[in-house]
Amino acid sequence: MVVYSVKSELFMKYFMNYEKTITFTGEPAAALDIAKNTFLPNGYLISESTDNSITLKGNNLFWLQQQNNPLIGISKVNIRVENSTVSLKAELGNITKVIIFLIAFIVVLALLTVIIFAIVFAGKENGPNVILLSLLPLAPWPVLAPLIFFFLKYRTCKALDILVNNITTNNL
Repeated sequence: MVVYSVKSELFMKYFMNYEKTITFTGEPAAALDIAKNTFLPNGYLISESTDNSITLKGNNLFWLQQQNNPLIGISKVNIRVENSTVSLKAELGNITKVIIFLIAFIVVLALLTVIIFAIVFAGKENGPNVILLSLLPLAPWPVLAPLIFFFLKYRTCKALDILVNNITTNNL
């Protein structure tokens, strides 16, 4: 159990976090307003707010929201304005949830397919071959699942890059 938590912490640290710091010369309140105006209409809730930082948390209903909005991959975001810099730290936890759901769905579908074909073709001459052939439609998913993960992460990180850039350029 301890090994699992260490692995998941390493995974979250290196693959599911986003951090960016950029120089900033404007008003902290205006920068935080841009962040609020970006996240609040997308269903995020303010969990912590000070004069120079804000922390927002997304809801867990990732797949029930708009699928074309890359910001919904973020589970928690912190924007801090201090010492002439803007730093944004985000946890991409909703992307992890989607990938875990996708992998679990594929595994369950594979098990159900094998069980059904084993029952139907039990005792038949080509039964074992047919059971293996029943898994053929699921063969692309070990390649597609990581591609989907990297695509979702790329979209979300690109959207966060644009947000940080908008915060800094709109406050010059």
